[in-house]
Amino acid sequence: MNRDCVLRATLACALMTPVASPAADEYWSYSYRDIDVTAEGTSAYAINLARYCVRLDGLLTRVLGIKSTDRTPMHIYALPSAQVRQLLGDSARVSYRISENGNTVIMANTAARDSDYWGAYFGYTAALLASDGRLKGPDWYMTGVPQVFAGTVYKGSRAQLGVVQLGYAVTLGQGSALIPLRTFLSQRKREVVGDDGHRRELYEAQSWALAHEVYVEGWHRAEFTRYLDLMRQGTDEAAAFSACFKVSYEQLDKEFALAIHQRPYVYTLEVPEDTAARGETAQPLSAAEFKDRVLRLAQRIHDGPDAERTQ
Repeated sequence: MNRDCVLRATLACALMTPVASPAADEYWSYSYRDIDVTAEGTSAYAINLARYCVRLDGLLTRVLGIKSTDRTPMHIYALPSAQVRQLLGDSARVSYRISENGNTVIMANTAARDSDYWGAYFGYTAALLASDGRLKGPDWYMTGVPQVFAGTVYKGSRAQLGVVQLGYAVTLGQGSALIPLRTFLSQRKREVVGDDGHRRELYEAQSWALAHEVYVEGWHRAEFTRYLDLMRQGTDEAAAFSACFKVSYEQLDKEFALAIHQRPYVYTLEVPEDTAARGETAQPLSAAEFKDRVLRLAQRIHDGPDAERTQ
């Protein structure tokens, strides 16, 4: 299986020459478990990208009930924003590519803010769903579930999952009417959004909100689980909805609008560090080595299959 998911950008399949960041001169490589990282920034940033994703694996295995123990190697590229734009498009933030031969996350680095690993968590959540055969389904699910857990925050030996993400909350609180669930659940994102930038923002915020309600708040979780399973088995959306929900789309609209204005729930779970990894260090890369890695990444994108899905 190959799947390419790009947040707010269509993948540009063209070999680009990386653009050097004038403000940064440190490049790192780090490997941990099944993850290897290529990053511009600090050594600690490169190390945390890998270690925090492994900790997230344990958390999501519990929260989402992941049954598979197989993990495909993950390659994380934390690159300067200019290089990400060259590879993914002018408005790109992060891309994940899921393949049987190795998963890849391409993200803009946040070396100035070492606590922000949104892009890595977004891609790792998608890869974990893929490992359990769940990276299939309607567009809102493919968008929303990785968004919800991309906001994970670590505080010592504890982690908070399902934290409210300000941008989505602001969009939902601006007073715009929600997209009716009859449309939102049944249609592809491009059909719902078209070329309307505001509607695109609303779609992404509503995807996050619905996934948060289902997978963090537990709102109609049993019904949505069966509903999604039926759709993955080939049942059309209307039939799956009718088989799983005892209310109409319109009644669910009312419940959803009420639910998202309640005080949100956040998972707080113990997640100890891997003490065996203490003392490990990232390996420095020269500017030429870093450039070569990005060029090879661009070539793989160019030579790979067309994107199956963009968002």
